[in-house]
Amino acid sequence: FELEDPAVVKLTDVILQQGVRYRATEIHIEPGAQQGRVRYRIDGVLQQVVDLPPSAHNRLVARLRHLAFEQPGHNPDDGFQVRAGDGLERTAHLLTTPTPDGELVSIRLVDPDAVPSLDSLGFDGPEGQTIRQILARAEGMILVTGPARSGTTSFIYAALAALQNQSVISLEGRPEMVVPGVTQIRYDPMTGISFAETLQQLLDRSPDVIHAGEIRDLPTARISLRSAVTGRKVLATVHTSDAGSGVRRLIDMGLAPGRLGESLHAVISLRLVRRLCGDCARPFDTERDGKSREAKLASVLGVKPGKRAVGCKACAGTGYRGQIPIPEVLIVTSELRSLLNQSPNDVELLRQAQSEGMRTFAEVGLE
Repeated sequence: FELEDPAVVKLTDVILQQGVRYRATEIHIEPGAQQGRVRYRIDGVLQQVVDLPPSAHNRLVARLRHLAFEQPGHNPDDGFQVRAGDGLERTAHLLTTPTPDGELVSIRLVDPDAVPSLDSLGFDGPEGQTIRQILARAEGMILVTGPARSGTTSFIYAALAALQNQSVISLEGRPEMVVPGVTQIRYDPMTGISFAETLQQLLDRSPDVIHAGEIRDLPTARISLRSAVTGRKVLATVHTSDAGSGVRRLIDMGLAPGRLGESLHAVISLRLVRRLCGDCARPFDTERDGKSREAKLASVLGVKPGKRAVGCKACAGTGYRGQIPIPEVLIVTSELRSLLNQSPNDVELLRQAQSEGMRTFAEVGLE
């Protein structure tokens, strides 16, 4: 078949453009022996879009590969543009994986020019104020944790944007957004220089703030910690389930608990929850909604539901539009540093942090 076949071009355009209009952050095109499917990830949740026979799946994948990897003078790592009209435009990054039934395709849709702010992301309340105070400090290591799709990437870019008046260097695998005033450097493993070595070279530029990316190994952890000791502000990430686990992860990598306490200033752990659509959410009716899942969940948590999701055109029928961050913020105080010298377990660490005012995800979320 021809890659420019009108039917294939139209199918590809519809799937991509509809994904942009529906505010999808990812498009998943999944093969199957009898039938494949296309799903959008909207507000963190995968939504079924359409089923595809194998022949249509193969043609769609071929067209997408052509757009992403086979354009003259185009760097595939830069992605390709998807324009959906009305000024809506996203950069699409394509990943493919072979399976017995065909190629599995994952497309990440990014707006590289829409750098978020802490306000636009919804960081308010006591935790939001504490986070702003943490970022205002001149030195120390700030560890940002959370599982995949928990909002850590957006938070890092918002934090870098808030610090752009200082000398800021960010070492990234593949920059997703361009932050004005921040020197963003792409790490290229093909150079033969490790991530930790590259990070060390950047420190010779004497930045005020350095974003060390994800800490994956002991050398990177040590350099990040050393940078914080020498008077720099260091932002870094690890994938853990909560703030206390972030501390534990660095210790498990081989960092001495006492040394960690000297440099680590705070751990900010994140989760995202969906926001009710403002166009269709309606007040919770105890009589009508008494057996709904919202009612059951409220009963378990001991709270009274105020509104419930309905679904309309504005939210693509989901009842939700956008996401809200739920932060868990652990400040490394002098008492916590003393405790770290005693190599505490996770329960002791959590108990001490809570005694000093840290609120857990559940406490912040229920408020």
